[in-house]
Amino acid sequence: MTRVKQFSIALTSEDSLDVTLSLEGNEVIKFALNYRSKIDGTWHEIYRVDNAHGFLHEQKFWRGWEPLRLKSHGERSLNSVIVEYKKRVESNFERYKNYYDLLPTLKGWGFLREGHAVMLLLPFNVGNQGVEVIVADGNGEPARRPEMAPGIA
Repeated sequence: MTRVKQFSIALTSEDSLDVTLSLEGNEVIKFALNYRSKIDGTWHEIYRVDNAHGFLHEQKFWRGWEPLRLKSHGERSLNSVIVEYKKRVESNFERYKNYYDLLPTLKGWGFLREGHAVMLLLPFNVGNQGVEVIVADGNGEPARRPEMAPGIA
């Protein structure tokens, strides 16, 4: 008999990691980790990783809703995969939120166009760093690339 366990982990007062585990006995057979954030008073799904649809995938909602297939976890247990991606979300959720919050504005300003790459130097308060380099391709996929701007990392 399959049972479902759901709980949330508060990352901040406005950021949450929702966890869903489907268990048979004590073994995880399916999971979903869903990072969501409250932006301007409304909760938004930002990032998800799960093994629904029969394969391990992630969804970067700043990019779109389409699942992006991930490498199979091979011999590793689902428990180790869950722990790995939980740590990734905990380490990167602020960056994911910045991408989600920033890209609609860039699209609205016409910076992102199909098939054209864009590089922006944006003022961010990231530790001692004053500027963060964002590269976005024509599909709106951002990537932090400080090596592209020597002396700005």
